[in-house]
Amino acid sequence: MRDKFITAMEKILGQAPAKNYRDIDQDKFIYIISYLSDALKKNRSTTLTLADFPNSYDGFEIVQYPSQIVATVRNTGPFGQTNDDSFQNLAGFIFGDNSSGTEIAMTSPVTRTQLDEYTYESAFIMPDGWTLSSLPTPNNDRINIKTIP
Repeated sequence: MRDKFITAMEKILGQAPAKNYRDIDQDKFIYIISYLSDALKKNRSTTLTLADFPNSYDGFEIVQYPSQIVATVRNTGPFGQTNDDSFQNLAGFIFGDNSSGTEIAMTSPVTRTQLDEYTYESAFIMPDGWTLSSLPTPNNDRINIKTIP
């Protein structure tokens, strides 16, 4: 699985307009994260054909995944210097710092999206079974709960 992922990443990066991973556009980054988070959930995915997705590339499949609910936090600063703060805020929410004191299982991957030169959004993917209405409200106003289509 690791070798297949590395090969797919190299091909995706080869198609990106810039070779620097920080310059990959958000859609490609979301595709990579979706691939990782659902690699073990193949039974919930749909493999699309060239007719479904004409902009596919040779060497890997285009897969449609269901939407995901995420808890996010934004930080501003140089890449790598805000990781601990982001993780601590998100971990607090899933470890019970929320309106009902409910612990929420931690899933992988933990994602990080670069929004502009110094702003990053880190996200924990909520486990299956949670909905926007069933999740407890974060006590931390920096935490945002949203759906990624």
